[in-house]
Amino acid sequence: SYHKLMRELNVEWIKIPSGKKEKDGYTLDKVNQLHSSIELFLHSYRGISDKYLRHYIGLYKIKDRNKQFYKKQIFKILFKKILNSLCALRYKDFRSEFSFSMI
Repeated sequence: SYHKLMRELNVEWIKIPSGKKEKDGYTLDKVNQLHSSIELFLHSYRGISDKYLRHYIGLYKIKDRNKQFYKKQIFKILFKKILNSLCALRYKDFRSEFSFSMI
């Protein structure tokens, strides 16, 4: 499955052999850290539906990129607005409409 994606993205793919931690200086540390961070973020929500996964990831990106502006109450309000929205929101649309410097 990765072969087709890598060709479409036109990027070099370095496969780390099973059981190894690195190959030619390349490691999976960043991928594992990101996975752990997203998993920890999603753990606080129960019954996450695949249907809304894109919205959860969008919220994760907002929280991660705007750590100094993150406030739990504001985040919950934004989350509820996204989940109750009838239109398909994309992260780039959401980001351009909100200025976190005002929060």
